[in-house]
Amino acid sequence: MNKRTTLLCPRRETNRDGRVRRGTLVVCVLVCLLIAASLVGATTHAALRWRRNTRLVHQMRQTDLLLDAGILRAAKQLRQADDYQGETWRPSRESVGFDSPTVEIRVIPGEDGAAREVQVTAQLGTPLSELKRANASHTRRSHTFTVDLPPNSQDSDTSSVE
Repeated sequence: MNKRTTLLCPRRETNRDGRVRRGTLVVCVLVCLLIAASLVGATTHAALRWRRNTRLVHQMRQTDLLLDAGILRAAKQLRQADDYQGETWRPSRESVGFDSPTVEIRVIPGEDGAAREVQVTAQLGTPLSELKRANASHTRRSHTFTVDLPPNSQDSDTSSVE
């Protein structure tokens, strides 16, 4: 046999008993498919983990913005009404982009009557009682601050003209 014939008709591999080895190529293909499948699985798992993390970071940012809006709302309400005690504000889901947006504002009068402590809590996401779903998440942020109000702004605004 010359070299050209050997290339066209390769010699069959045999084992020690002299029998022809069949299935070697199939085993190699199966091993390659197994490696490829595990790479695809690992890549998919990493992509899903990255997506969940990105969504949670976005939800935390939205919760921070909702908290800021609640603080501004509390300050505005305190300026407008002296007897403001707080509220539970529920903005629309469409304006925030997450389920159950809630801002709870509590105003606690101070001992001296002029200072008030304001507690603002913002929440986004699935209510805690329903968190057993796989993709559900719940974020909560709160902030407490003290507001010093002037004793009666109407009395101090009047001035005498002489």
